[in-house]
Amino acid sequence: MISIEKVDNNSMQHFIAPLAVTLMQCVEQGTSIGFVQPFGLAQSTAFWEAKFQQKRSGYRLELFVASIKGVIAGCVMLDLETSANQTHRVDIAKLLAHPHYQRKGIAIELMQALEKHALLIGRSLFSTGY
Repeated sequence: MISIEKVDNNSMQHFIAPLAVTLMQCVEQGTSIGFVQPFGLAQSTAFWEAKFQQKRSGYRLELFVASIKGVIAGCVMLDLETSANQTHRVDIAKLLAHPHYQRKGIAIELMQALEKHALLIGRSLFSTGY
């Protein structure tokens, strides 16, 4: 069973290590998500630390994580930072499923949670801006 959780500012640190491993593993298998080889755990960790620092600093970014039996299996980000005339829009980024958990419906569950959340906050146009 897949569990989806929206990460809040208080629990972000808990997710850095498993998300770093997931990102690194996805890049190692050749997933096209903006990183190139060589790409190690230190770079992956730095990416997530920077994203969480942005979020703590007030940047409007939502992160959803998927877990299976308590193990982080994937994630997706929802970027809410848009220009004043695009408050109906969101950018979707870093939809990832750890290679060991691919083909189990994780991406579908994450996107459904993201879409539900976006619509609840009045965002109706989805793009993959980066």
